[in-house]
This record gives sequence, C-alpha cells and structure tokens, in this order.
Amino acid sequence: MEVEDKLYHIQQLLKSNKKEAIIYVRTRRSAVETSSHLNSLGIKSDFFHGGIPANEKTKKLEAWKNGTSPTIVATSAFGMGIDLATVAHVIHIQLPESLESYFQEAGRAGRDGNRATATILYNPYDKQLVTKQFIASLADVDLLKFIYKKLNNYLQISYGEGVFTTHGFNFEDFCKTYSLNTLQVFNGLNTLDRLGVLQLSKEFGRTSKLKFLVDTNTALAFFKHDGLAAVIGKTILRLYGGVFETMTGVNLEVLQTKTSQSQPVIIQTLKKLEAANIIELYLNTTDAAITFLTPREDDKTINVIAREVVSHNDKKKQQVQQLLNYVENNNTCRSVQLVTYFGETTASSCGICSVCSSKKETFSKKELLKISKIILLELESGPKTSREILEKIDQREVLVLKTITLLLGNKTISLDQRNRYSKI
Repeated sequence: MEVEDKLYHIQQLLKSNKKEAIIYVRTRRSAVETSSHLNSLGIKSDFFHGGIPANEKTKKLEAWKNGTSPTIVATSAFGMGIDLATVAHVIHIQLPESLESYFQEAGRAGRDGNRATATILYNPYDKQLVTKQFIASLADVDLLKFIYKKLNNYLQISYGEGVFTTHGFNFEDFCKTYSLNTLQVFNGLNTLDRLGVLQLSKEFGRTSKLKFLVDTNTALAFFKHDGLAAVIGKTILRLYGGVFETMTGVNLEVLQTKTSQSQPVIIQTLKKLEAANIIELYLNTTDAAITFLTPREDDKTINVIAREVVSHNDKKKQQVQQLLNYVENNNTCRSVQLVTYFGETTASSCGICSVCSSKKETFSKKELLKISKIILLELESGPKTSREILEKIDQREVLVLKTITLLLGNKTISLDQRNRYSKI
C-alpha cells in the first residue's frame, strides 16, 4: 500500500489489536525509533535486532509472546526459529529486497488458521531506496577488477603472490584512499568472498558499539566536569539515536571528523566513560582481516568468475524488479502474484486481499459526488494531506481515497511536493 504517513496507518491497523504483531524494518536504528514512536501513540511495542545481547533477546521474546509488548519492531534477525502460531499482523514499513524474503516473513502471520494480515507500507522514496541499495550498489565485472587490483596494491601484494596470506584491513581507510563507494566495495568484497577469491574475517563490517547506562541529565552533569568527554559524548548523542536503549554502532572515523580529535584520544575518552560507568563499551579497532585464496593475477583472477558475477547481478536485478512489480500491480490478486512467481500456474483469486477487495467495492456516483463536495469544502481552508482529510471526514478510508483519486484525475485538485492536496 502506497501511503504518506506510515505511522498513522500502523496505528489504524493495530489500534484494536490484541494479538501479536511483527513490524519489519531494514535497520537497527529504525527498529528502535519506530518502537519509540508507537509507544508514544499508545501502541505497546518493543524492538528486536541482531545487536541485542542474548539474555535481552530472550526477555523481549517472552514479553512479546505473553502480550506485555504485543508488537515487535524488528530487522530480519527476528523470526528465524521463532514459530508463534497466533501472529495476527506482519507489516513491512520498508521494502524487502525480494519476494522470497517477503514471502518468508509475511508467512509468519496466521499460522493458527485464523484470519491474519500481511501489509507492505511504502512511499515513492522507498522504491528509489531499494533500487539504490540492491541494484545501483552492485559491483559489475569491471568494477570488481578495479576493486581487486586496488585491494592488492593497498595490501602490497606482488603479482603472482599472496595466496593463503592474511592481512589486517581498514575498510573505511581503503574506500577513502581510492575514493570508492562504500556500499559497492562492501558488495564487491562479499562477492569475492562468495566466489572463493578471498576470505573476509567474521569481524568485517562490525563497528565499535556503546550504550549509555545513565539518563541524559546524569550524562550531561558528568560532561560539565570533563571538557573532552563533553565534546565527544555530546557528538555521539547528536549522531546516534537509541544510544540510551541499546548497544549502538559508532564510527570512530566519523567521530574523528566531527570532533577534530584523534582516534587515540577518542578511544581513551570512551574508556574513561566506561570506567565511570557512564557507558557500556565494545571497542573494535580492527575493521577486518582478509585472507587471499588465490595468487594475485589481476584481471585474470576476475575473468575466471566473470560469468557467475554477471549471473548473480542479473538475478538480483530481476528480484528487485519483481518486488516492485508486485507492490505496484493493483489489478492481479496478491495471492495469485505470489504463487505464480514461485511457479504455480493454476492459482485462483483469493477474494480477500487488497486487490480482490477493491474490485468488490463499488461506489455510486451519488456517494462520490457527496464526498467530493465535502473534500473540496475542507480544502477551502488550505492545503491538506490525505490523513488530515480523513481525520475531518467521517467516511470509509477507501471511499475518501477513491474520491481523491478521481478529483486528481479530472484536475479539480492538485498535489504538491509535501503531499498536500489543494483546490485548483
């Protein structure tokens, strides 16, 4: 469903919910922030992601199952091995990377046989973002050759040598040295790992993490007596959301740039805050280790795997396009779209999905004309979003949105860049 205000629609979906719900997001920060927003709206929720200690995960899972926090906002780390039959809602508020991922995650709803919903809430920016994250960031063969050659130069590997040697590796410094896109390099190195050219250490991609153990006022009071801690601590508070709720990744190089302090000074200050029980700290100063599994042969090394690289990239592009086709297709039953994608050729319409329901819904000209007049009257006082219009009009959402679409189509109203409707 394409919407302007995701939180508002979540509120509408869950306002009378008494059963378990899962809201999927793509990042840990989004999990923390979305949960906080929902709680402020009166929807009891908690967050869950891979960076939470095991004992906390167990507590959060139990609170979710027993109804203390019936809504869990989670990354894809949530769900593996979790089989709770009574989940009534699965909501994605950011587009998943593929229909395979969506099918698996949405399938966690309604396993008890009772009616359940699976909903994707997205906006135009989400479609751009999923393309940027999973298509534009792919490393093609030529870029892979460039990355591989620069990697060998960076680690000073001579031609024909390097096989089975292991090297410490600073990812951020490497990207900065050669002015490389970090996401493309990340994907490129993972491709080289997957295809057996090199092996990345398990530490790859991890950052230092910290969590404030005291409240804001206590932290600020401590900063008053330590100028260096104040500079670094306040910068962390500005840059990273959720540092009071969960262990949060912090980039030491970003802190170095923002505070104009050297990394050794930043590390020393963080350790001081840890010793004073102001923060809990996991310090990771080793970015990665790379072991070469083949000797350096530059382009020849990549030529061996070129066909597999092209095949993998084509598959990823196809997966993203199929996902976009699914969310944009409002003519074919959602269930039919999904099972057809997975090879079923004889599926019939489900009769209950958003597409099927909209086809059943009929509106008389009299109803549409009545709502049109009310909407135009509301817009007399100035531009309004669809949410603001819905809050003013005591009518079914589907009817109001249908009327807005018709008014846009006949150019009675217009939509500005802030998603507000105005009379023309």
